[in-house]
Amino acid sequence: MTNKKLISLILTLTMFLSVTGMMPVYADEALAPIPCTQSASFLNNNGNQVLVVNTADKVTPSNVSWNTNSKEWKGVAVLEFELPPLDPEMIKSASLTVSVHNGSSRSGGRPYDVYAADIVISNEMAVADLNGIPLSSSLFTAAGVNQGQTRTDTITNDVVTGHVKSKADALSAGKVQFAFSNSSQPLDIDPKTAALTITTYGGGVALDKNKLTISTADSSANLSVKIFAPGVNESDLVWESRDEDIASVENGVITPHKAGAVNIIVKTADGEYADTCEVTVLQAAESISIDKTSMTLVQGCTDEITAKLLPENSVSKVSYESNNAAVASVSANGIITAKSEGEAVITAKTGVLTAECTVTVTALAEAENITLDKEDITLIKLGSTAVINAEVTPANTDGKITWSSSDEAVAKVIDGVVISGEP
Repeated sequence: MTNKKLISLILTLTMFLSVTGMMPVYADEALAPIPCTQSASFLNNNGNQVLVVNTADKVTPSNVSWNTNSKEWKGVAVLEFELPPLDPEMIKSASLTVSVHNGSSRSGGRPYDVYAADIVISNEMAVADLNGIPLSSSLFTAAGVNQGQTRTDTITNDVVTGHVKSKADALSAGKVQFAFSNSSQPLDIDPKTAALTITTYGGGVALDKNKLTISTADSSANLSVKIFAPGVNESDLVWESRDEDIASVENGVITPHKAGAVNIIVKTADGEYADTCEVTVLQAAESISIDKTSMTLVQGCTDEITAKLLPENSVSKVSYESNNAAVASVSANGIITAKSEGEAVITAKTGVLTAECTVTVTALAEAENITLDKEDITLIKLGSTAVINAEVTPANTDGKITWSSSDEAVAKVIDGVVISGEP
């Protein structure tokens, strides 16, 4: 093929794509909302499976309904949207807007889930077609809709956007479907008001993240950039931090310095194209200590340790572990339980920082003697009180004492507190 013919072919193809609307869409704002074109659902109504199918040629689509994906009831609804020719790399975000109604006779609202679906919706379809949709990996979980309530939900996150991107193609139209289930109440959606909104990058440069959270303990974090602008190379890009005291950036590598929020910007040298990432730097702990570095516990007893992090605005989380849980175990909240005679080291940890408490567990002994600090007391009026302290030996008993009075009409005793009765 000659060069002239090749150029002519390319021009003809470009004109054809432009005329037929198949050129990739590059916009710096949300595209026009895409309406739901087809939908289907089924639910179990007192043992009867109710199937609803709304094909594209149906003038007035019915609401799609479901109750649950449990084995006893089953139920799922699907909404389908037609995608225009669209380069998936240009999609920045996607959000689904639906009007959900709870017409159940049961009070309270149960959450529902949104899943990916890929079925053929037609007037010939059966319940089995919907029943085959895998409902194991939720894209999005929505809060419960209360009885009698109709609520407009906006369903969007990176996973939802990823599902839409997986169905988009730069040169041809396509479709994307969303399935709804996981509610123990009958819910329904009006497909006539459902819409899918897609936002695309500005056609120049795009960061892989527009929000990022790191901590001062991180050595660095990376941002990658995609270039869509013609004639622009990665070496032409300029990286900028709006506050280098919080975080600096070089060729997409962010280095945190102190807690705060900062915008990291990548742009072309002429400033024509740019994208921004909002970076939040959290304060990590710089030191950790425990309020008790050692303790002795009798078998079966408990005590608590508390870890302290500095600086005080640290958001780091503390975990506890025992090097010998058979001797002494520790809960996530620092409660230590003595299990058997021996020694264990309890470690509080955050990141690479640690602090230790040595726990010695002594065997439980039988009480051999008990002494009171008072041999007699005098209470002069009704309701007067006095405290008797008891000491049990040896020290490694469980320390449990049972108190009693020989005549409760004269005086009662509760945990060593004596209360006078009759004068």
